[in-house]
Amino acid sequence: MSSRDEVVLFLQPTDSDAAGAPPWELSGLRIFRDGQAYRFEQHMNPGLSEPVPQRADPFDIMGDPRAGAPLDQDGLRRAIDAAVARARAAREAIAARATPEGRRKLVELIGPPADDDDAPVPLGHVSSWDDRIATKAIEALASTGDLDALLDGVARRVGGVSLPMIPESVSGPSLLAAAASPAVPLHRRLAALTLLEIGRFPLSSKLDPSRKHAPQLASLYDDPEPEVRAAALDLRFSAQEPPPPVAAALLARWGRETDAHVQWSLLESAEHFALREKLLGSHDVIEPIVWARRRRRVVDIFLTSTRERRPHVSRVVITARAGDHAAGTLDLMPEMLSGSMSGRTEIDHAFLAFTPPLAPGHYALDLRVDIEDDKKQSLSRRFTLPALRVGGAGAATPPPVPPRRSCACASPGCTSEAEEVEAIVLLCVGVAVARRRRGAGRRDDGSTGGVAPRGGR
Repeated sequence: MSSRDEVVLFLQPTDSDAAGAPPWELSGLRIFRDGQAYRFEQHMNPGLSEPVPQRADPFDIMGDPRAGAPLDQDGLRRAIDAAVARARAAREAIAARATPEGRRKLVELIGPPADDDDAPVPLGHVSSWDDRIATKAIEALASTGDLDALLDGVARRVGGVSLPMIPESVSGPSLLAAAASPAVPLHRRLAALTLLEIGRFPLSSKLDPSRKHAPQLASLYDDPEPEVRAAALDLRFSAQEPPPPVAAALLARWGRETDAHVQWSLLESAEHFALREKLLGSHDVIEPIVWARRRRRVVDIFLTSTRERRPHVSRVVITARAGDHAAGTLDLMPEMLSGSMSGRTEIDHAFLAFTPPLAPGHYALDLRVDIEDDKKQSLSRRFTLPALRVGGAGAATPPPVPPRRSCACASPGCTSEAEEVEAIVLLCVGVAVARRRRGAGRRDDGSTGGVAPRGGR
């Protein structure tokens, strides 16, 4: 049987109680052409799904260039085997969530540790990615009452995770207390604010008429940690008008803030609360506002202006240094970046792919951002980014991960967490390899309809 005669069908249990209904339904499809696997993506809604090469996930779904060449038949089967193993590990960890070891394994299933710079990383926003195992792991952690483990898990989420409806046992005040405590590790403080951000807890005027938590939230605007200040400013209330303590703290912080990331968040929050004009009239800042961060192998650059001139990034230079030696330099023009522009705001993403590749080791990273406005006036901003650790094999071998959305979704009709994860296993194991009829799927001109290879994503 040649690879061109095969398709791979992913099956999931049906939720129909009708007599005679089939027990399985089609969940996803992989096809082969010239020995390469293809999956399907819907780029427009409404619109048809189009075949695109299937590369190594999760690098591929994230847009990480290290996804490599399209998988062949053996590569796809190995990926499915890895997904099955991960689903089984998830089932076992969920069953053992009452133990410290079970909770540790759940945290590890959600994502790699923050200091793993070789791990896959999204290159900007990723849509249509649903990692149900990570989501179920967070839900299982939330059910244990172990707040530290829950926050560790939330801190590790990378993408494809819809934050669940946390049970009442995890209260808004407990999350606020964790976020406000200097004794709590920074990653847990930020994770607590992430959970508060989903609006599940009584911080809004709708759920908390007394707004009794507003002063505690407003105090975070003056926290010593810039990341905590920015994350606290990202919290929103259901009403357009913020509680008076929040509005007062927001306006007061603008005149004292020197961190560009927090200035950005102040502008965003003021825009949401219809306080932008009042904010800008109270104090001037250095224009434009530019900040940058490193997420593993991706550098994000944020640029905005409070004035009429519209700045844009004209060049990005990133230098990796080993001691006093420049080990590699990236010199990137705008067309070599990915990102988006809206009004006076621009967000760009640069992938740290040096030529030749960096040898294993630790590297200091210097960033220079050249900016030009619509009046052709230019300036540069310089940043020192967190040091980059390059491993040996690093990202050469992707970790075990679930297949893409067609078989990473929990099946309907499950009655318990264990059954839902079991359904993921069955869904990934339930692979039917079917011989296609000679000529099936071919157009009258002899070509294969809808299976043309395409480059990129």
